[in-house]
Amino acid sequence: MASRYDVAEILRKAHAEARMIARPGVPYSTVFALRLRQQWKNAKEALFWSDEIAAQQAAPGYDAAVAARRSAILAIETKDRLTSADHARLAILRVAA
Repeated sequence: MASRYDVAEILRKAHAEARMIARPGVPYSTVFALRLRQQWKNAKEALFWSDEIAAQQAAPGYDAAVAARRSAILAIETKDRLTSADHARLAILRVAA
């Protein structure tokens, strides 16, 4: 049975984070176990959302242009500071949407 998860990548990320966090008072094995659990959770969540997005895109009435505009609006709105150019771009995108 083939896994849909990249297990090697999950282990690599958990190991790298555990190496950065582990200190004399915090054993590597404990940190690695916690980071592995978190990386596994992140991988499952990413896979769930990729399946969810694929289902939305396959649904009738899906418009890729509208989705792209919404994504562009969200990308601009999540910035810490909006410039006047950002506000102008948002206005253009909102009119188009």
